[in-house]
Order: sequence, then structure tokens, then C-alpha cells
Amino acid sequence: MVGRHTYKFGAIAVYRQDADGDARNVALRGVRGSGSFVLRDAETRQPLGTFSAAQLRAGIPVRCRSATPRASC
Repeated sequence: MVGRHTYKFGAIAVYRQDADGDARNVALRGVRGSGSFVLRDAETRQPLGTFSAAQLRAGIPVRCRSATPRASC
């Protein structure tokens, strides 16, 4: 065995609402340990970057996309 990996999946949702600008620094609470995490775009699954637990606790830059109007029922 070369190495042991534990994969955990979760989701982060950031809503811009009426705030000015499209970028924010977002700090995550409850991130324990010293591992690293690959964050991916939820729609495309493309990697957005690899971040350490310390970086996630301190805050990472998040850029919101423009909202796309969707049809409502």
C-alpha cells in the first residue's frame, strides 16, 4: 500500500444577493486537522484549486458567477 486516502464530499454555497462586487473571502468553520482539500465547480466538476485545512479556516477567495434567470413554476 503506497498511501491511504480518505475522501469526503460536501458542498459550499455562496450567495451574493445584493452585495456589491463578485468576490469574497470565505472562511469555513469546523474544518479540523491538517489535510488538503480539492474544491471543484459543482456544475462542471473542474478543479478550482487545492487548499490546506489551515487555508480553509483562514478564508479562501470565492468569485460568484452572474446569476442566470431560470423559469419558475
